[in-house]
Amino acid sequence: ASYPRLTALPRDWSGTRRSMEMRVNGRIPAVLYGVGEDGTCDRQLLSVATRDLEKEMRAKGVTIENTLYELDVEGTTHVVLPRQIQLRTGRENVVSCSFLRFHRGTLVDFPLRYVDADKNSYLRRGGYLHRVTGLVKCYVDTFDVPTHLTVSIATGGKDHVLRFDDIQLPEGLRIKPPRGPGVLAVIQGRTMDTVGA
Repeated sequence: ASYPRLTALPRDWSGTRRSMEMRVNGRIPAVLYGVGEDGTCDRQLLSVATRDLEKEMRAKGVTIENTLYELDVEGTTHVVLPRQIQLRTGRENVVSCSFLRFHRGTLVDFPLRYVDADKNSYLRRGGYLHRVTGLVKCYVDTFDVPTHLTVSIATGGKDHVLRFDDIQLPEGLRIKPPRGPGVLAVIQGRTMDTVGA
């Protein structure tokens, strides 16, 4: 499989002053860490072009942290997930980031996408979805990583509870069991009616 590609350069320094100078020159400090599929586990200090990472952020939004990338470091390619992307307060400018080497079994946070609301008669008549959980943690045993997890809300009336079992889980993903009751969302209404779905 092929993935979007980013290029990084090694750096042999750390510190706030040097990082600020780097940002002025169009690059941001980054770190490569974690265990790769081949067992590689050394920690590397890197830098990446600011425009390249910000372009990916604009295109992928919240799904960027569960998108696999090929990270080229002086001719060596690492399959990675962007992590800990820090933004300047009040702006969309990236100030630093990390890259986690990916291997099968890596724990990844996935955003939820609710579909089929137009098929639910209760929602069409004024009901709404109260979201309790924004991200779900899954162990990923495949290199075909989805951008999100899908939950159908085609059925269910007032006070209907959507749980982890309602997720349409792709092959190769295992949900990390939640500590609590595992509630994703609750269908609620603006009035006291009891319209069925």
